[in-house]
Amino acid sequence: MTLSIPTTTVSKAPPSVRSKRSSAAVDNSNSDLDMLLWRLRARTKVDDKLGTIIGLSSCGPKSGVTTLATNLSVRAANNHMGPVLLIDANDGSPRLHRIFRQDGKTGLLDLLVGSKTPDEAIQQTSVKDLDLLPLGSRDSLRDGRIIPENYSHFAMWIREHYRTVFIDFPAVESMRQALMLARLTDTTVVAVRSEAARRSEVAGSIERLTEDGVNVGGTILTRRRIYTPRWLRNG
Repeated sequence: MTLSIPTTTVSKAPPSVRSKRSSAAVDNSNSDLDMLLWRLRARTKVDDKLGTIIGLSSCGPKSGVTTLATNLSVRAANNHMGPVLLIDANDGSPRLHRIFRQDGKTGLLDLLVGSKTPDEAIQQTSVKDLDLLPLGSRDSLRDGRIIPENYSHFAMWIREHYRTVFIDFPAVESMRQALMLARLTDTTVVAVRSEAARRSEVAGSIERLTEDGVNVGGTILTRRRIYTPRWLRNG
């Protein structure tokens, strides 16, 4: 599965957050994101009793994964696919708590070492039916160690409490402890920045994830440039 996402269709913050910064009208309908959302749902095995977990990674830096995960989670909530949970598993560059203006001191890492419960770490956002689990404090890794069994226990817990779950992963080459969580997703898609990655690099990233036991659902082309004269686009 490959779907192109033009740069102009992906906002850098969810509508509810952006509206606090600007009084300009925001068009919540985004056909490209909605198409991607429904295709992802259609390609995963949907259980009426258990939620679906979708991972998002990339084959290189600055591929727009965090922005894409943010917008998909907002669209899922708006399309009545909630309750929705957005998880920050990008230990190299955690940004979701700043996007949603939340406290990022407690989160995923605290759950994995067993120092916090999901109810203590998961936060409500300003978007209806959308919750956020930040990465959490790296101090928790120094104070304790990740318990391997906690990955599967956590995955089952979120399936039982959320209908749709998105996980913002680091780039494939940077996956470490996040790989254990990626293996528990229903599908993980790889974002490819337009005109920034070779075909061999994309194939290598997919092969690496597959060999590590991750169910790869396809690729998403991001930051696609539209080479159309402005006068024609605005006409």
